[in-house]
Amino acid sequence: MFERKNVENNHSEMRKIQYSGKSSFTIALPKKWVTNQKLKAGDQLSVTIDGTNNLILSSERKKIHVKKQTNILLDETSEKGHIERKIIATYISGYNQIHIRSKQKRMTPQQRSIIKKLVRDKLVGSEIIEDSNLIISIQVILDPSELNIENTLRRMSVITQGMHGDIIYAMKKHDIEMCKEIIRTDDDVDRFGLYIIRQLRFSLENDNSLGLMNSVDKIDCLGYRMIAKSLERIADHASDMGQQVMSLNKPLPKSILAQLDEFSEFSRGNLEKSMRALVNKDYKLADKVVTTCLEAPKKELKILNSDFRMTKDQDACVVSILEHIRRVSDYSADIGEVVLNLTIDENLKKQ
Repeated sequence: MFERKNVENNHSEMRKIQYSGKSSFTIALPKKWVTNQKLKAGDQLSVTIDGTNNLILSSERKKIHVKKQTNILLDETSEKGHIERKIIATYISGYNQIHIRSKQKRMTPQQRSIIKKLVRDKLVGSEIIEDSNLIISIQVILDPSELNIENTLRRMSVITQGMHGDIIYAMKKHDIEMCKEIIRTDDDVDRFGLYIIRQLRFSLENDNSLGLMNSVDKIDCLGYRMIAKSLERIADHASDMGQQVMSLNKPLPKSILAQLDEFSEFSRGNLEKSMRALVNKDYKLADKVVTTCLEAPKKELKILNSDFRMTKDQDACVVSILEHIRRVSDYSADIGEVVLNLTIDENLKKQ
């Protein structure tokens, strides 16, 4: 009925494809596997095609995600950065329950405050389910199979574009409160960035996950990670601009603000187009965006060479803001290049 070849290292078997009627093919399943899965004739199997065109057979419609939990021990000297980095690392690694205790049995009020703020500001889908001086337990409640990576990236992009549009308005009005809000909004982008890393790791660790995650191919995971990082950096630039505007004693001249507004609109447009190319899998648009972004340094230099009467502080601020705006185009080009890599196969077929 079939040809068989055992490979001891990975337990693979070669089985011959057989005709079944005029329009179907069949392959015999290993009896040991069928028995272990407690299957019988007439039962149904889930068949999934992964990113490398392999077939994955499963006796379950959904892969049961193993609930992972861990303990983190703190001492009195554990400072803010150490605590945050360790919790974020466990979150990204896919732990569903994170129990935080102190080696001295009681956590300090400062440590508890740091942990609760981190959960609130940075960890999407997480709740504190136990909170005392002895222990803080974090539960990640979101189902990893429900994430749509591209929708989350698009949401990050919308927030980021809004931050850069708002900072121009804040500069024109010298609105300090808006600058503070822009800086706070940077946390939202970081939250989604961490969540995407967690989900991408889940997809790489689970053979069945791709079928559950809206057809995210494993081969595309690195590209999505690069896009998320680019969006995080673009948001950071908006936050940095907010800090600089807050440091100014008086608004920038209207003449320079008009040019900054125009330059920012150019870079925001590049970001919007690069994300549209991603969503639509549009190779030509991505290629066009990469080319357009090359104009950013020329636009930056043109403004730098303009003759404006400003104080030394204002001049230094403008130089820095121009760099931040130009970097938006740089990262948009990076996103465009990732889209080119993701869509090159389809583009070659259409030639």
